[in-house]
Amino acid sequence: MRISQNVVLCIAYVQWSIVFLSQSFGREYLTYIFQMGTFSDGRANIIFPLTWASGLFFFCFSIFAIHKLGCSVLKATFLAFGLTFGAVSIFEDIYQNIGLLYAGHHQDWVGQVINVSAIFMVLPSAYFWRPSKTALVLCISYVGGWLLWASIGYPQIFSPHPELAIALNGCLKVLTFAILISLLLPKLMRPASLMK
Repeated sequence: MRISQNVVLCIAYVQWSIVFLSQSFGREYLTYIFQMGTFSDGRANIIFPLTWASGLFFFCFSIFAIHKLGCSVLKATFLAFGLTFGAVSIFEDIYQNIGLLYAGHHQDWVGQVINVSAIFMVLPSAYFWRPSKTALVLCISYVGGWLLWASIGYPQIFSPHPELAIALNGCLKVLTFAILISLLLPKLMRPASLMK
């Protein structure tokens, strides 16, 4: 039995609302994201402009793609929000959890809950995904990039020589979005007569 996409979307938003809107740590995190996104918080790091620009592009592309695949603009916007928020959290969860292997880096349970809740928001859009060779190549590159970063000691952007960390962080962040785009593209590129 196939579960309706609307049911999955509702479940995703209910759990997200519980974590982000009803819990103080979720509301604090959303406030932080809003302040960073509107450049009203001075804590942004050197990689933030790339995260912001990539996320904004991905959000707009997702609305366009999902609307083109047959959803209303409103529903496409809800799905795109979940995809974008989830993509950033996929990167952040991997980043934080690899950090468990290195002194001074850790993710507490609150961070895990926030990231997993946001990652779950990606699932409703899976109805529009289609695997492709491009997606496979990007996934292999993604895993390889994380392994490379970990194998060279996991340098960070706040270290004395941050160049390599900035390059790896930026590439892997963009790859996170690219993988999800590559899952949407095959259906998007089908002839209109085959889209249903």
